[in-house]
Amino acid sequence: MTAGVLIAAVVLDVSCGDPRWFPHPVRLMGRMITWYERYIRYLASGRMGEIVAGVVLAVGLPALWYAVTYWLIELSMAAHEIIGKLTEVLLAYTALAARDLRDHVEEAGLRLRHNRRHQEVRGLPAWSHAGWSQQPRPVHPTRGG
Repeated sequence: MTAGVLIAAVVLDVSCGDPRWFPHPVRLMGRMITWYERYIRYLASGRMGEIVAGVVLAVGLPALWYAVTYWLIELSMAAHEIIGKLTEVLLAYTALAARDLRDHVEEAGLRLRHNRRHQEVRGLPAWSHAGWSQQPRPVHPTRGG
């Protein structure tokens, strides 16, 4: 990957974020893991079988995605260099999540500030949680309170 491809992918990520309609690789990997785990349970038996299945998943999934990505770039480069570069940019863009991460952090911050204001209105300290302050503290059986 060249610096130009990376810069274009970053600009695309910062300007567009991660559209919900776009097939994000992490979502696809999650679906693959769910499928794999569902079917491997039939094949793997015992602790050793589960360890082998986990190693196959841990090595196989990244290797598969590397091969698919490599194949897509090579195939698109064979069609035309511009198509190949656009494919590289698009694939690099899907691997980034700076804007989406920033958006989620801002949303979480807004919710925390709203929650803090709500607690202060109810007379609770800003650091407390309403449910925690109303529940008795559990007592450790050997240490007492």
